[in-house]
Amino acid sequence: MAATNDTSFPERNRGWYQDDLREVNDPIRKLLENYSKVPSSEVGRHVNQIRERGFASNPYPCIGLYRFANLTLLTHPLYDTIVGRLKSGEATYLDIGCCFGQDLRQLVQDGVPSRQLTGLDIERALIDLGYDFFLDRDTLQSRFVIADVFKGAAQGRVWTDLEERGFDVLHCSAFFHLFTLEEQISAAKHIAKLVKKGGVIVGRQVGSVKPGNVPAIRAGSYSYRHDVETFGALWKEVGEATQTRWKVEARAEYSKPSTPQIRHYERLQSSQIGHPQRLPTFIPVYPVVYLGVVGSKGSGTPVCVTGPRFRNTTTSSWGSLARKDVPRELYEAILSSSVNMSSVLSEEE
Repeated sequence: MAATNDTSFPERNRGWYQDDLREVNDPIRKLLENYSKVPSSEVGRHVNQIRERGFASNPYPCIGLYRFANLTLLTHPLYDTIVGRLKSGEATYLDIGCCFGQDLRQLVQDGVPSRQLTGLDIERALIDLGYDFFLDRDTLQSRFVIADVFKGAAQGRVWTDLEERGFDVLHCSAFFHLFTLEEQISAAKHIAKLVKKGGVIVGRQVGSVKPGNVPAIRAGSYSYRHDVETFGALWKEVGEATQTRWKVEARAEYSKPSTPQIRHYERLQSSQIGHPQRLPTFIPVYPVVYLGVVGSKGSGTPVCVTGPRFRNTTTSSWGSLARKDVPRELYEAILSSSVNMSSVLSEEE
């Protein structure tokens, strides 16, 4: 049944609830058809039903706007390298903020043994719903952990077990850009302790061509958006605090917003959520930035990174991204906080 925006569900009127999908993108469609054996004719209805149930329990923008239907890890430049590493031995993987576990299931579909994979999220309801989304409650051998990244070892064994185990590959997407710079540093310190020597951290976050604080969805709150340089500075500070050293290589690119994203910002322009400023000063942009991390924990020989390396570059311009159906002021406002950024971190000698 199609969703409706009504007063009994006020979150739907706040700008981060999209109408039911009419077309499901190919990667998630193929995953549902081939991994979950959902009939092709039922994929759209299945995705919409899961979104409704997820939004009912956790009305987050990533669910309301179907961001969970984008397989973030699959599009990362290091994806093939990661799959090869996980398939070549007993390397382990941790997905921080895994939501429904969609990226984890894609790894399984691509041949990675599910027993090597762990998902972590603060919301149990999302993890439980992931089993219904992918119809694998009785077959998936992966482990899921309910924990808060910001509390770290203060949570006891649920976290210290993760630290003692350590992981070769960590995936953390759509996470850092939600918080202040101080909160990001705090979380990164805890995350760094989960990485094995020579481990890899990959992710996808929102960045900005003008790094700094931006108003967040919650009234009176702010989050910090990075560019290549400030993201590197974050990891330098984390390294000093955790006695590790990280080298950052990154690439920044503009990303052409999609039609649903543009319509979303048009709705936000007239809404009163969080901060009633004009749109150019209130851009809660959703994941459009790649942050790939490669590094090794503690002292010792720096990790040898296989796979692509990236230069610091910024490409594209208004002329190449312009769309005739979108006012230039609106479009430039979106672009000002939407930057694709690929990066590689490795330990320095």
